[in-house]
Amino acid sequence: MNARMKGILTVCILILAAVGAYWFYIWRPDALHKDNEAARAATLAQLDDSIVAMARRYDAVVDWRDKVGKETALSRPLTIELKTALVIQGGRPVLMRAALKDIEEHQGEFRASFSMPLLDLFMPLYLRLQCTEELAKRLLEVHEKDFLSEFALIVRVDDLSRAVFTLRATKGGEGELEIEVTSGRTVIGTGVLLDFVYVGTPY
Repeated sequence: MNARMKGILTVCILILAAVGAYWFYIWRPDALHKDNEAARAATLAQLDDSIVAMARRYDAVVDWRDKVGKETALSRPLTIELKTALVIQGGRPVLMRAALKDIEEHQGEFRASFSMPLLDLFMPLYLRLQCTEELAKRLLEVHEKDFLSEFALIVRVDDLSRAVFTLRATKGGEGELEIEVTSGRTVIGTGVLLDFVYVGTPY
């Protein structure tokens, strides 16, 4: 057997060994594997229960997405439609899931910033929320352990607006050429963070 054939045979044996080890791990009936799967399922169930309990405690709106039309390649919801779904009369909060982006403190006041894909084509929503010092500290504790942390949030949304940018450029000394860019995809929301549950790493 020549060296080339030996090399091919060695590669085939390694591949078969790797596949065999993988299937052995997946299908092996030992108690450890089953215990790990059971523990993971229990954790997920407990997490879902925690989010549901939090939403009920604050009487939060959970179906706000159903009130917003789906974004397509040719159209996207108007800001007024988003405000109708998220800025609730009487200050009723909504349940959201978003990733932590920043925590700020200025003269004793705290703000936490989050981002989330708003609709089907990942139209982003950026939230800047006032929060208590206690909530800020809890967020910071999670962030120090998981910098990609994502949370289920109870948020009272006070206002929404869509980011608009204007660019100006000078052309060859002929004067100023104003270029106006239409409103962007990013929606900016302000409000108050009332509570949260740590979900894990996004995506």
